[in-house]
This record gives sequence, structure tokens and C-alpha cells, in this order.
Amino acid sequence: MSAAADSSFTYHSPEVALDTGKEFATQVGCKESTVESTLQCLRSLNASTLSALQLPPNPKPPVFFRAHLPTVDALSYVSKPPAEFLKDPFSIRPIPLLIGVLKNELSFFITYFVGVLQIPINVLDGIITKEEFFDLIPLSLDANNETLNAIAEYYLAPYMPGEPPSYIDVLNDIGSDLNFRCPVLDIAKTFANTYRRKSVYMYLFEHRSTKSPTPPWFGAFHTSEISYVFGDPLIDNVKYTETDKVVSDRMINYWTTFAKTGNPNFVGDKCCNDWNLFNKQNRKYLIIDSNCPQDGEALRESQCAFLKGVTSI
Repeated sequence: MSAAADSSFTYHSPEVALDTGKEFATQVGCKESTVESTLQCLRSLNASTLSALQLPPNPKPPVFFRAHLPTVDALSYVSKPPAEFLKDPFSIRPIPLLIGVLKNELSFFITYFVGVLQIPINVLDGIITKEEFFDLIPLSLDANNETLNAIAEYYLAPYMPGEPPSYIDVLNDIGSDLNFRCPVLDIAKTFANTYRRKSVYMYLFEHRSTKSPTPPWFGAFHTSEISYVFGDPLIDNVKYTETDKVVSDRMINYWTTFAKTGNPNFVGDKCCNDWNLFNKQNRKYLIIDSNCPQDGEALRESQCAFLKGVTSI
């Protein structure tokens, strides 16, 4: 849900993992001569110290995730990078797949890295200047200025010669496409196109909780669909409304029916709108909002094609 196994924030190469570990050890006072002695020192520290200092002083983009990620090691818990698994059809189990993203994946993280890195920009009101927009773009992608400027120009082009209604919405789209939507789209295509292809169901979650305490521009932010899948609105009358309950009930039906049958469509659906397969021909997905779900097609395909041409996603 809301991410892909081969996104940039899901894996570190062994070299990067070792360097990151050494930097972290130094930061917490465990700079030792060998890996073994470093580990012994780290194990002597309390958990709260380790947790509080996980984010390095100068994190590399995308900066909104923890520094320590899975990697390939001698234990072979991860035997090769996720991207390598996806290149090999025999590595993909022939099982149905339910996968999706949210409309405003990056919004939560914009406030997160502005706060953590103490960037002097007020984003809570959802208003940022053009200059602030360009200052924040590098936090979503590790790239040179030429690439970052090309991305900004592409996403601002529809509004030229004027300005977009909201620079923070454009920033949200850039970061969401780079780190969530495009990797998820690739996974969906890989599963749908493999010669052992199985059913793929894709969704875009757009519903914003009616009584959400977050600023309106947050929209449907990263992980906000999880509470609906697990039924929070059905047991909490303070934070949620009847509309939220309807959305939650629908999602519970989708997810449980899929778990039982491999197909999320359920008997008794009052909306009478089937969740169509995502495949090579149609590339359909379901838009989940406060109203009856609607079909969408070719989610962010032009944007992802552009980003693939200028980055390594």
C-alpha cells in the first residue's frame, strides 16, 4: 500500500549501508577500529538514544525516511536488490496483486523535512513562493541542478506564462511522482505484463477525512488510507463522520474480499461499479473518494515517462 518494493527509499547497496552505518556510529559516539567493536558499542546504548539519532545531520534525498534500509549481506535475508528481482519473471510469484497510491503522498513529508532540517519556510498555510519551491525540490531527489531544473520546468509548463495556483501542490506532485506513483506504476506494469501474469488491481485514494486536523492542502496524505482499511471510522464517532464510515466500510469489503478470493469486487456493492483489472491494454485503476468509486486510466503515465528520461527511477 502506498509505495513500491523498489522505491529509492526501500534499499541501500552494501557499500552505502556500510558508510551510513559508520556515520551513524560516529554520531552516537561509537567510532571504533573494527565493525565488531563498533557493533558491540552500539549494542551497549539504550534504544531511545539510537532511535533519536537515526536521521543523519545531512541526510541525502529523499530525506523523509530513516537512514538505515535493508541491504544484501552474508545472511542473505535480502539476496539481491529489489529491482533485480523485478527484472526476473521467475522471481515474481504468480499471485493476484492489489496496489495503489494516494493523491497527496508527499504533503506530510514536506512539513516533516522542513521541520527536521530547520528550513526557514512556513509551509503550514500551504503557501510557498517560487523561490521556496525551488529550494525544496532537491529534498525529493538526489540529482544535479540541471536535472532538477528540467523537472521543475516540465511541471510548471502547463501554467506558463503565468504561475501555478499553488506552488506547494506542484511540489507535492513532483515528490509524489518520483517516490511513490511512478515506482508503484512500474510494479503494476511488471506484474501485469509478465508471461505468468496474474490479476492486478490498482487504486488511487483521494478521500480526505472530513474532520482531519491537518491543513486542507495536505489532502489524502501518505498512509491516511490505512485507518480506513482497518475500520477506525466505524468505531470513532469523534474524529470521523458518516461519509468516512461509508468509505471505510467499502475499503474493508474490498480488502477482505481480495484476501479471500484474489478479486476485490464484492457482492452487495451499492455503487455497482466493478473494480476493473489493470492490464497492458487498459491500465485502469479505481479512484476511491467519498462518492462511489470511479474508473481512471493511465495514472500519471506521461509524467512518469518524462521522469524516467531524466532520472534513474
